[in-house]
Amino acid sequence: MMTKGKDTGAWLEARFRDMLPEDCYQYKPADFRALFNLISRFPQIADKIPKAPCDRIGVYKGRSFFFELKHTDSPSIAYHRLKRHLIGSLLNHEAKGGRISYAIIGFKIGLKCCLYALRIGYYIALMESSAKKSLNIAELNQELEINKANIVQFLE
Repeated sequence: MMTKGKDTGAWLEARFRDMLPEDCYQYKPADFRALFNLISRFPQIADKIPKAPCDRIGVYKGRSFFFELKHTDSPSIAYHRLKRHLIGSLLNHEAKGGRISYAIIGFKIGLKCCLYALRIGYYIALMESSAKKSLNIAELNQELEINKANIVQFLE
């Protein structure tokens, strides 16, 4: 049985949040979709409401992190799922020096759940060098897989 997208997204969000160390400050910026009701009633304000820069912001040992979480119920995920404005936001964050931005990709295939942390520059390099339109789990190096035991190495 496959998990529906919204449920899979909630699974990924909870799993990633619980994976971060206790001394890592984390914040979830307001989601643009939370204002959907207001926007549907007043469409002229849609372009005036800023979109969230990422799914989760973290600070660990004085270093700032942006995390954009994407999930899939299959062994591959389309590159276009990471929207252009989010790529720009993640790159802008890293460009300020001493800051790190990750695309966190969650694959949930049956009972198997794997999360991978890809620095935004690496994600872009994979996307630009690929002849395919999607990233397959088989293409990812196991060293990029994250879990509660090893996440600190991605933050230091």
